[in-house]
Amino acid sequence: MQQLRISGFESAAIFRPKRPSWLRARLRTLANRLGAAAITVCTAGHAWRIAPYRLRYPEIDMPLRGLAPSFAGMRIAQVSDLHAGRSTPLSFIASAVEELNRMAPDIVVLTGDFVSHSRRHVVELCEVLARLRSRAFAVLGNHDYSETLETWASDEVARALEAGLSAAGITVLRNSAVAIQHDDGRLWLVGLDDIWTDTFDPAAAFSAVSVDEPVIALAHNPDSLYALAPFGPQWILAGHTHGGQIRLPLLGAMVLPLENKHLVAGHFRLGQTRMYVTTGLGARIMVRFRCPPEVPVFTLRREDEHAAASRGVLASQSDRGPLQSGHETPGHIG
Repeated sequence: MQQLRISGFESAAIFRPKRPSWLRARLRTLANRLGAAAITVCTAGHAWRIAPYRLRYPEIDMPLRGLAPSFAGMRIAQVSDLHAGRSTPLSFIASAVEELNRMAPDIVVLTGDFVSHSRRHVVELCEVLARLRSRAFAVLGNHDYSETLETWASDEVARALEAGLSAAGITVLRNSAVAIQHDDGRLWLVGLDDIWTDTFDPAAAFSAVSVDEPVIALAHNPDSLYALAPFGPQWILAGHTHGGQIRLPLLGAMVLPLENKHLVAGHFRLGQTRMYVTTGLGARIMVRFRCPPEVPVFTLRREDEHAAASRGVLASQSDRGPLQSGHETPGHIG
C-alpha cells in the first residue's frame, strides 16, 4: 500500500482537480485510440479480442476500526466503469452479474461510468443490473451526467440513470449517506457526485455521518482522496482510471485522466484513510495490455483482529509459500 502525504494544497478539504478542457479531452481520446490500435497490432489482436474479457475477482481484506462483530466477514463487491453499450457488450456485463450472484456478496457497490455520455443504453443496462441479488448502492462517474464531453454542462444522463437504477432496486447515493444497521452497531456508506461536477459536495455527504463508526466512501475519481480524507472515511472505493488499460513495460500507463497520476490502481493511504482504485470492468475503448479488468471483493475485518492475523501470516509465510487469492473468469462477449 502506497503511503501518501498532502503537499501543494493549503487545505485538502477544498482540493478540486482541474477539469479537462475541450481540447485536452479530445486529444486524450485521440491518443487512446492511437495507442489502442498500436497495441492491438503488436499483440496480434490479443489486447482487443481476449485481454479485456479476462475478468478477475481479487479477494481483498478491508480492516475497519470500530467494526461491530456482526459485520466481520461481510463481503462487498465493487463494480466500476461499465461503459455499457457500444463500448462494453451488455453480454459481458451480464456474465459478471451472473458470477456475482454465484459468489453472493452481502453488498455490491457500483462506482460510476455506467455509460459513455449517452442515454441510449441506460434502459438495457439497468435491466441487466436489476438481476443482482445482493443489496446494491451506486454513485455516478464523469461519463454519467451530460451527453457532451463536459461532465458539468448538463445532467440529462444522470437523471435517466438515477431513475433506471432506482427502478432496478439499486440505491443511488448523490452526496448522501446510508447507515447499515445491525443490533451491535452500524456501518456507513457515503456516496459522492463526481468531483468534476459542480454538485460534488463532501460536506453535505458527511453531514449526518458519525466518524466514530466505520465509514466507507464511494467516489468515482481517485483525485477525490484529497478532498474526502479530512472528513474521516476509513476507506474510499474508486475507479475512473481503468488502471491505465495499456501499461507498457518500464513506462507504465500511457494516458491517465487524473491530476494525481500516481493514483492509477491498487491500494493507497493518506493519514488514516485507505483507498482502493479498481481497474474496472469495461472501457470506452475495449483494449487492455498488462492491465486486466477486475471486480474486487472486499471482506470486512475488525482492525485489531486483522493486525494480529497479519503478524501471524508474516511469521509463517516463509514456511507455506506465497499466498494466493481471488479467481478469474473468461467472460462472455457477443
